[in-house]
Amino acid sequence: SQPGTVASSTEGYRNKLHAKHSSDFFLDDAPTEAKLFGTEADTNQSGSAPTKRDLQALARITRPTEDLALLGAAFLVLVDGAADLRWGAFRQRAKQSSSASDALRLQPNSIDDARRRALHAFIDGRLSANVSNFTTRQSKAIRKLEGWVRGALAKA
Repeated sequence: SQPGTVASSTEGYRNKLHAKHSSDFFLDDAPTEAKLFGTEADTNQSGSAPTKRDLQALARITRPTEDLALLGAAFLVLVDGAADLRWGAFRQRAKQSSSASDALRLQPNSIDDARRRALHAFIDGRLSANVSNFTTRQSKAIRKLEGWVRGALAKA
């Protein structure tokens, strides 16, 4: 970028921040390297499946953010290969007692190529879901779902 432009000042600012906080999350970090709350446990970098309690917390959300709705749709595609990807369908599925165990049984190599590519197109490059409007329990459940979706896609 040219000196004196918005791009050059932004680039300089990012470089300065990166030098000071090199372990923090930046836009160019891979999703699995993001330190969203600062600890691996909070970001679910291991990609462990959401628990029944996580899914119940998510099912109580009536108005999801766009990012959360996308994660819910990804869950439906990965677990069921679902055609109905609306939030209401996710809430119904999340309330089913078998949902957490179905997520645990997911074999990443069983995700067909077309679904994998479609999910990557929607999920890759997005920042973490905004959890500021949710309870602490729901926020942790969102992070767990997000880590599981990203982990499943990374292994697929």
